Amino acid sequence: REFLDFFWDIAKPEQDTRLRAIESLIQYLKHSEKPDELEYSLKRLVDGLAHTREVARPGFSLALGQLLGSFVEIPLQSILDRVKEKHDLQTTKKKLIRNALFGNFFGVLALSQSTRLSKVLQSLSQHKDHLKDLPTKTMMDILADTPEEVFEEVLKGALKTDLSSAFRTPEQLHLLLVAMQRFPRSFTPKNLNKLLGSSAVITSDNVQKLSELLKTAAFSVKKDCILPSVAVDLLKLSLREGSFQLFWSKVIVGGMLRDQQGPT
Repeated sequence: REFLDFFWDIAKPEQDTRLRAIESLIQYLKHSEKPDELEYSLKRLVDGLAHTREVARPGFSLALGQLLGSFVEIPLQSILDRVKEKHDLQTTKKKLIRNALFGNFFGVLALSQSTRLSKVLQSLSQHKDHLKDLPTKTMMDILADTPEEVFEEVLKGALKTDLSSAFRTPEQLHLLLVAMQRFPRSFTPKNLNKLLGSSAVITSDNVQKLSELLKTAAFSVKKDCILPSVAVDLLKLSLREGSFQLFWSKVIVGGMLRDQQGPT
């Protein structure tokens, strides 16, 4: 009974309850002499990644990550295969696609939280040209359906590196813009200053960086003769921040359009 109660508590909305249950589960499994309990735990946690209650998913993801970090003999690939099989987007019914999408995301997040992914990520970075920006696009889709509580508790920390690197690539900038639109209370001027070193995205100091990023984005869609979506979202932000004149005259006209690399 005690063993099964761990999983009920992991799904509860109270963070302290979830954390205690996760710690207790890990300690229980370390001293357990029943191999089937570890197998059962993996199944329950993988199933819970797509829990119908949104607040439960982060708990199962964190628990799975902690378990993988404690039992290093469990191959990460085997867990990834379990997640893909259980939350298969190709076979899932249409009405459950959203849950399956979250199941996949929180499964990958669990692998990351296990602290065993550094070598895997290093190897993946060597094939960045092949991966292109698909992960970022997927992340933006996920953010669109993520509750604010889940973003604050899980995603904000997990995405901190990408969000703080917004001026490095058009994809990272776009990810920040989408997050700002979706969760404005998480990106106050004070929080932005901590994240980017400036209290706003569109400032005189950032004009050059924004122009270069938009030139890169415009070049990638040149053949389609369309305005890059990151430019559209920056335009919307300039209206909210009250920096439209600066954005249009310096970033667009004086920057992105000057070399005519993209649509005019």
